[in-house]
Amino acid sequence: MKAYPRTDTYRFTVPQITKNQILDALKHEVKIENAQRRVKELVTGKKMPRQRVIVKGRLGKHNVHAPLYRRGGVHWRFASITIRPEHASRFDVYVLEVF
Repeated sequence: MKAYPRTDTYRFTVPQITKNQILDALKHEVKIENAQRRVKELVTGKKMPRQRVIVKGRLGKHNVHAPLYRRGGVHWRFASITIRPEHASRFDVYVLEVF
């Protein structure tokens, strides 16, 4: 059984963010889409949301840095956790719409 993401903004997971052709292609597509939206704004006079590529790190299974993010660890936060890129084993890519 395949697990589906909880959000519609999720696109894919990459093992690294440096020199990743798929991620660069997605950023280029979003840049073109945002330019088209800017032109449409000039024509219609209505504000349109922009798209933004967000990359979030994941620790993964048996990561040596996981204790840093557990309760009592240096990077533990009550509300949300942002995994540092140097500690992440893989990265999730999202495309969000923002005003």
